[in-house]
Parts: sequence; structure tokens; C-alpha cells
Amino acid sequence: MAEVRVVGEDGADRGADGCLFLVDRKKDMVITGGLNVYTSEVEQALDGIEGVGQVAVAGVPHPDWGEAVVAFVVPDGGGVTVEGIAGAVREPLASYKRPKRIVLLDSLPLTALGKVDKVRLRGELRAV
Repeated sequence: MAEVRVVGEDGADRGADGCLFLVDRKKDMVITGGLNVYTSEVEQALDGIEGVGQVAVAGVPHPDWGEAVVAFVVPDGGGVTVEGIAGAVREPLASYKRPKRIVLLDSLPLTALGKVDKVRLRGELRAV
């Protein structure tokens, strides 16, 4: 991935043709160990795994790294395991971008607008 610039509240990149395209929302960026992780990049890697239906990635507080990358996955059928998902992202993602925890869920919580409610996901994880 090319260098990402922050434009307003969004991270954007300039393509080879000179056009800007949205990479991720700045508020969704995870800062772990001083390194930036765009959740959309991790979500794309997870979406490509067979048996993964829906995915949301968020940062949660971590005592050593500031934040840790956590993936919330809704399986699409059977056979998906946390170990299998973790193994599948070793190749496409740098080690600091890989989820430190993978949580399997029956469904993702949604906001009134139908978007994934990452605030609620983070809150539910802290409550466990």
C-alpha cells in the first residue's frame, strides 16, 4: 500500500492516475506500538478468507502497545476457527497489523443507520 495521507477526517491515497481515493476513516485507525493500522486493510484481508461472512476490526486499549487490533468475525457456514483465521492473515498482513484477538460472533451490532457499531463492539469486549 502506498503512503496514506490524512484528508480531513479520512485517510486517502493518490493513485497512479493522480486521483485521490478513500482508504479509511481516521477515527477507525488503530495506533499500536506507534504504528498506524487502517482497519479497512485488515478487514479486506479477513474478507478474503473462505467461511468468513462479515468482519469488523477495531482497536481496543492495550497496556503495552496503546491499542491492539481486534477482529470481530461472523462465520458464513461452519468450519471457521480462530486458529484458521489467524493463520490465513499471516501472509497478507504485517505482524503489527494482524489481529491480536479474534472474536467469533453470531452477528455484528448495527447503528440506527445500519452501519457496524464499533463503539458497542469495543464496549462488549471490555465487559468480558
